[in-house]
Amino acid sequence: LLIIFLSYFFVLLMFLCDLIQLSITTYNVVYMAFRQAVVTTPFSLVNQIVFFVSGAALWSYVCTLGVVAVNRVVCVAFPIQFKALFTTSLSRRLIAHCVGLGTIISSPHLHPCCRLLSFPEWHTTAYYPFHTWYRYLDFVVSSLCALTIAVCYSLMFFVMRTSAK
Repeated sequence: LLIIFLSYFFVLLMFLCDLIQLSITTYNVVYMAFRQAVVTTPFSLVNQIVFFVSGAALWSYVCTLGVVAVNRVVCVAFPIQFKALFTTSLSRRLIAHCVGLGTIISSPHLHPCCRLLSFPEWHTTAYYPFHTWYRYLDFVVSSLCALTIAVCYSLMFFVMRTSAK
C-alpha cells in the first residue's frame, strides 16, 4: 500500500495539514459555543498548545507548497533530470524537513515572549506582546515562501511558453 502512495508524499502531507487545521477550527467553534460553561484564560497552556499545533500544520503546509513549486519547475524545465533529482528518499527527507521547519517556526508559541491570543468576539487572533519579534519572523517566512512560489511558477510558465514556440 505504501508503494502506491510514494509519488503522493507532498499531497498526503498537505492533506494531513488541512485535516489538522480542520480539527483545530472545529475545536475553536466548539470552544465558542461552550465558552460560558468552560471559562479558560487565554494564557492557559491548552490554548497555547492549540496555537502551536495549528501553526506547525500551517507552516508545514506553506513549506510543502514551496517544495511542490520547486518540484514543478524541475519537472517542466529539466524533465530528463527530474527522476534523478526527486527520488523517493529525497522526497521523504523533504517532507521531514517541511514538518521540522513548520514545528520550529511554530515553537515560539510555547514561550511567553510570543503568545498568540484569540479574541473570539472579534473572530481574530493577535500577538502578545504586540511588538514581538515573532511577528517579523512570521512576515519574513510568509513573504519568502510566497516569493519562492511566485518565482517558481513564473519560471515554469516562461519555460512552457518558450518551448511552445
